[in-house]
Amino acid sequence: MKWASAVSAEQNLEGAIEECVSSVRQNLGDVIPDLVVAFASGHFAARYEEVPTMLKDRLGPTMLFGCSAGGVIGGGRELEQSHGFSLTAAHLPGVDLVPFHLEGDELPDLDAGPDA
Repeated sequence: MKWASAVSAEQNLEGAIEECVSSVRQNLGDVIPDLVVAFASGHFAARYEEVPTMLKDRLGPTMLFGCSAGGVIGGGRELEQSHGFSLTAAHLPGVDLVPFHLEGDELPDLDAGPDA
């Protein structure tokens, strides 16, 4: 197993993704990551739906998990309340990953008890 992470404070989404992808590729080598976890600050909200395609174009067919965040962490740095994009990528030989998708309305109320 091999993991790599990166963070970018670029204000341009393409630039932020390029910076992060370049860093994780450098650390992982030529392997296609099996798993990529992406976090994007709210500054990129208008373009969230573009992120999966942009990452697949740059990293290849990989399982992607992502969400928005008020602060992002990667490469040993944290960016709070500013433009931020982070990636964590993993090469996981011998590991079976099973994708799923959740919508917010599928989750129980945050005040509900543990049985919810």
